[in-house]
Amino acid sequence: MEGAKNNVVIPSVNTVSPSEGGDVPTKVEYNTTVDENEANDNKWYTIDGRPINKPSQKGIYIRNRKKVVVK
Repeated sequence: MEGAKNNVVIPSVNTVSPSEGGDVPTKVEYNTTVDENEANDNKWYTIDGRPINKPSQKGIYIRNRKKVVVK
């Protein structure tokens, strides 16, 4: 994930051992944990990911990892 910090991706793989030999993956899941303080940092970003102090124009911005429409 571009621009994200302190994310930890932990793959979880389920396997079976077929009678033919060897482990065969049957399912892979990725669990991502995010530092909650960083996810809710109240910083503003433009839609293309550039950090700004505060929106000065109408448009779509990102704050706390959510899209916000400024009218």
